Amino acid sequence: MNTNNNTNNAHELMAPPIPPVQGLWQHWQLPTWLIVVFVYSSYYLLMSNANQLTWWQLALLAGPLLCLHGSLQHEILHGHPTPWPWFNDLLGWAPLSLWIPYSRYRDSHRLHHQVDTLAEPGIDPESYYHLPQQWLSKTRLGRCLWHINFTLAGRLIIGPWLVLWAFISTEGAQLLKGDIYSWQSWLPHFALSAGLLIWLQEQGIAWWYYVLVCVWPGLSLTLMRSYLEHRPESDNHRRTALVEGNWFTNTLYMAVNIHQVHHEHASLAWFMVKPYYLANKDYVLAKNGGYYYRGYGQIMQQFLVKQKDSPIYKP
Repeated sequence: MNTNNNTNNAHELMAPPIPPVQGLWQHWQLPTWLIVVFVYSSYYLLMSNANQLTWWQLALLAGPLLCLHGSLQHEILHGHPTPWPWFNDLLGWAPLSLWIPYSRYRDSHRLHHQVDTLAEPGIDPESYYHLPQQWLSKTRLGRCLWHINFTLAGRLIIGPWLVLWAFISTEGAQLLKGDIYSWQSWLPHFALSAGLLIWLQEQGIAWWYYVLVCVWPGLSLTLMRSYLEHRPESDNHRRTALVEGNWFTNTLYMAVNIHQVHHEHASLAWFMVKPYYLANKDYVLAKNGGYYYRGYGQIMQQFLVKQKDSPIYKP
């Protein structure tokens, strides 16, 4: 990781104000509406014509599209693009990636924003780390897989399956216990997913083919974004990364890669995050201790086959 020269005591700096919403473009959140229209119309067209594509052509198109849909769901759960939560939720419920109910993602991610120690296992629901006693309970194979998962290549290839296994194991246990909240989330998700899979079958796309060729690449791209987002550190702000990225990754991830700004101003619309960061770069990098990367090319160079740190949580 890089250390910026501007990492002076951020507590001595005054937080820059959020710029006011200007013009109809921002007031009506038209950039977000463009993403909504693009994602759902492109998905329909792509899946309707998937049989005309090879598996790798479909993967190259569907992977980024499903990743963008996940970014859109993230934007929606933070209160966009309308002031009506029930309407926003309707825009996010479509289970294009199948594996997680939107309501579970919404509630878990909001809890992630409330924790005082990001990345701490048992506290942060989005932690990838393990407490020492949890680590000792794993098999030798399990430890090996998690070490691999802390390289970028491992996160892209086996990371989706580790995430799925951990999530489904936890959720399955809750469902078996008869947890009402879990069933309230999963029943509509099951129904919507069944409808989607029936429609895909009518397009000639088997469920297993869809999972391997579409869902897996989409989740891999999402995990590339979250790979370095948080780390153990003494100060919570220094636990949160900033990947500056380019126009493509900033759109694909809807500026969540500018993660320090997102955590400090979680309600800020995605298209206002990068301008805020550029206008206040010294402050932002001082706040997070210079936990900064230029883009994902730099991250690949450093961590493609090298662990970013240890999967054992060490605050």
